[in-house]
This record gives sequence, structure tokens and C-alpha cells, in this order.
Amino acid sequence: MMMKRGILFSQANNFFPRKFANIVKFSTTNNTNTKAVATNIIQGGEQINITWSDGVCSDYHARWLFENCPSIYEKQSGQKISRDSPSFILKGGYDTDDKTNNKQKLTIEKANILDDGDKIEIKWPWDHTDLTIEEKSCNNKSIFESLNLKKYSYSNDVLEYQNKHFDPLDCALKSTDSVPTISYDEVMESDEGVFYWTNHLNKCGLCLVTGMPTIPGTIQTVASRICPVIETLYGTTFDVRVEKKAINIAYTSEALEPHMDLAYYESPPGIQMLHCLDFASSIVGGESTFIDTFVLANVFKTRYPDAFEAFCSIPATFQKSHVEREHPAQMFYQRPHISTNHNGDVNAVFWSPPFEGPLKIKSEDVDKYYDAYDKFKYLILHDEEFQKRWKIQFRLKPGEMISFNQRRMLHGRNGWADSENGGGRHLQGTYLNIDDYLNRYRYLKYKYDNGTLGLENIVRAGNSSFS
Repeated sequence: MMMKRGILFSQANNFFPRKFANIVKFSTTNNTNTKAVATNIIQGGEQINITWSDGVCSDYHARWLFENCPSIYEKQSGQKISRDSPSFILKGGYDTDDKTNNKQKLTIEKANILDDGDKIEIKWPWDHTDLTIEEKSCNNKSIFESLNLKKYSYSNDVLEYQNKHFDPLDCALKSTDSVPTISYDEVMESDEGVFYWTNHLNKCGLCLVTGMPTIPGTIQTVASRICPVIETLYGTTFDVRVEKKAINIAYTSEALEPHMDLAYYESPPGIQMLHCLDFASSIVGGESTFIDTFVLANVFKTRYPDAFEAFCSIPATFQKSHVEREHPAQMFYQRPHISTNHNGDVNAVFWSPPFEGPLKIKSEDVDKYYDAYDKFKYLILHDEEFQKRWKIQFRLKPGEMISFNQRRMLHGRNGWADSENGGGRHLQGTYLNIDDYLNRYRYLKYKYDNGTLGLENIVRAGNSSFS
């Protein structure tokens, strides 16, 4: 199916269920009216309950407050200053002969609301005057700004809201949706244009840049508007076109099944860009294809829960073993195809059949692995219902560049042939590091979209982060 093209407006503003309506204000850091109205020390002093001016309550552990005291963050760099544990302070040192492992737990002695609720003071159970010079950093008071303390609340309701906020499924593109689009001029002329570009990449996983000059090397200039490109086995840029002695199947006219690039790296590249320099009208086929791995993993888990568990626990082998090339490659990495966080949410998928090596697993896991493998591959290649709803497919035009988060979006292409024996298909590609891209996006989101500083607030990027 040929994709329609155009601007895709953000779907994220409307995807929160009604049950979270009161929680949104809980996590909004720009609510400057946040004030503390009451405190209640509970659990024998090991926790405190704070009631905020909007009626929401949150609990904090004494140890959490101690470890996040604003006074231990260096003002210029924002780095945390190391200090001794509260048990060391309370006991006057570590008792290495203590066989019972009974630690004296930290408790809150007193809590005071200051500055009409704008600040909260926590009093610790030791006398500052009794501390040694080395312990002076462990003041007997910690003072928090209410706005910041509430921002970092970890109550169950807030965590549930944030988990929904991070979920990519609500903004995943269907096969009938328009591919998000931005122009070359917008990207090059302002950082706000770069924000809209990276925002599409974060929300939907891909974005088409139009109106680019068909000049080799332009891709590196455009990509660096986000962050510097990275060098891999294939250099800083690479050319996807037919070569007589291809070092990669991509450098042929064969079809490419949906896959991730460089899965044999410990940290595969994040953003991939492919700039169309030439695509002859005489060529039949060659359409680019994409599948969102978060959607894929969700369908896989729903249909085949046992296979899903196998894919989360049994490691596949990814490899690039090829020495007959300019830069010989002996790269190997083992990991499961699917990674999940502490809540069981999918946070990464690794799928790259062309670069899989022999399994090195326990004998009893071999059949379970291949059973799961067949089901997963069937979804990607042969399940008509899934293909019809979720497979994105379109033909690039010269001067267009598709950019996508290849840690989230599997990419491939249809095989192609030239009906006139002379036309070419030439894409130039490059990669960005996932962390550098996310760093740039978070700051631009703060600058242009009322984003949050100091707290994760974006859709999962497929980089294995537990957020």
C-alpha cells in the first residue's frame, strides 16, 4: 500500500484516559502554584505523607529524602556530591563485626512547612554540632522546594500515569496514516524546526524530510542539526546502491526483510537516515518498508504469551563475521530478542535475521526458541491482518530523506528491477547515537513545548531504558 504523505499532528495530547485527569496536574512541573499544605510523619518516622494545595497526597521515604537533599548537588555542574550513609552517621561508623546485619534505620525527626508552603524542611535525628569536619556535609536539615519535590513523586498513581505517558503504542503509525513530514528549509533554518523533526521521530518513530538537494554529503550536514553523526563499520556515511562485490545484501537489488541494523553492537545506532539521491522512474519495486516493534511485540505477547516469555529470556546470537572487506569484522553479541523493564513493559526489540549466528544456549531452550522465532517471523512477513494494519510502505523520491529511530522501527525494502537496464536507485545513509539524539530532543522539547527539566518525560525510544 502506498503511504499518503503530509504533516502528522501530535496524537499524544489526547491519549490519556479520563482516569488520569487529576494526575496530569500532579506531574506538571510548570504549575508554579504547587504548595505544601500539610505533612504527616508515618511508619515510625521512616516515611512522610505530604498533602499538596491541589488536594493530591504523596509519600516519601526518609532515605529517599536524605539521598536527594538539594544541598548535596553541586550548583554549577548539578552533580551529586558523595557522602556517608545515614547508618554510618547514626552509629558513628560501620560495625564490621556486626553479624546480625541490623541497621539503625533513618527516621524523620520533624517536618516544617516554610514560606507559605513553597518549601518543606526535614529535620534529621542528629545534632549538626556533633559532626566531625568530614561529616559536615550531612546537615541535620534538608530543605526542599515544594515544586521540585512534587515533580519527583513516586506514588503509584503518578508512576501509572507516567508509564502511560511513555507508552509508544498510543502514537504508533498505522499503514493508513500519513508519514510525518518536514521540509529541509525548516530543519536548516531554526532549532524550532529541529524540534518538530525530533518530536515526530520520538512520537511516531519516523519522519520524512523533503526538498533536500540531491548532492552527496548533504545528509551529514542535515543530520548534524540534531547531533554529530557516528562512525561505524560502514563509515560515517554509506551508499545503498548495487555494487559488484557487495559487502552487505543491502548493496544489491534483493528484497530486505524488516530488520535492525548493527544488532551485533552493544549499543546499536539510534537514528538512521536514508537520503534518496537517485530513483529512476524505470525501476519497478524498491519501496521502503517499516514496522513498529512496540506494536509488533504487543501483538506477539497477546497472541503467544509463552513464546513472548521465551523471546525475553533466551539469548539470540548477533554477529558480523566478515574479514574480506576493507575493515575486517569480528563482532558478536548475545541478547534476547525482546527486553522488558521492571514492570514487564517492552523497552527494546532486537531483530536482524541477516546478522544472526549459531545459537549458544541450553539444550532444553533450543526448541522453545525456534518455536517463538517462527511465530515472531510469521507476524512480520506473512500475517495478512497484521500487514494490512501495521506495515508502512512507500517509495522515496529524489530529494527526500527518510529518518527513523531504528531502535524502534524495523526497516526493509521490496526487491527491485530496472525495466530499461540503465536506471539507478541510490540512497545515502548515516546514523546518530541514540543518547545524543534523545539529549537534543529533550532540551528542544523543554525550550519549545513546555517540557520538563531533570525528569524523563518522553515516549520510550526502544533503547532499553527502564522508564
